[in-house]
Amino acid sequence: MRLPRIVAAGLLIFAGVFLVTALFAQQPYRSVGVTAFAVFAPLWFVVAVTNAVLGVLLAGYRVTEEAGVFVAVFGLPVVVAGLAWWWSASHWDGGPLIATGRTFAIFAAGTALWLAFLLLTSLLRQSLRPGESRSLARDLVPAAIAFVPLWLLASVVNMLIGVIAVGYSWAEELAVLLMVFGLPAAVPVLAAVAARSRR
Repeated sequence: MRLPRIVAAGLLIFAGVFLVTALFAQQPYRSVGVTAFAVFAPLWFVVAVTNAVLGVLLAGYRVTEEAGVFVAVFGLPVVVAGLAWWWSASHWDGGPLIATGRTFAIFAAGTALWLAFLLLTSLLRQSLRPGESRSLARDLVPAAIAFVPLWLLASVVNMLIGVIAVGYSWAEELAVLLMVFGLPAAVPVLAAVAARSRR
């Protein structure tokens, strides 16, 4: 049951990276697919290797068993990322570049990345504590703790691009920062608070 969840996490991470890449890409640079692939593939390789090492060291699987799982865990999301690269290059002329509807795209990217963090946090907790029952409430807090600082970093980079590359004022970009960071960060924080209050 771990395999579908970790593959889903990989697909969500790629979706988030692809959206963020499409948001940050500026004319005339139309390299969304290749850039998203170049960011995602090494990152996902590290996650897949970590999963394999945990499977061997903590779960007691043989290296040969984990090698087959590694191929699926790494390969399926990377094949999808490669197909997105190809589609982007052949059908979108290297795009898409998101110029309108950026708020929705940022919220979608943040939500996809947070859901991936939630899945990976759940899988990691189960690897480290194999006898413990699965609990979404237990996974929400660490997922939020891991996601929110990284999303803040991405939001600050977005703000700096707006000020330095595009020419917006600091005041304009600060308002955008609050929205870009606040909406996607509010979902995991509110979910974690709600889960803790139900305990």
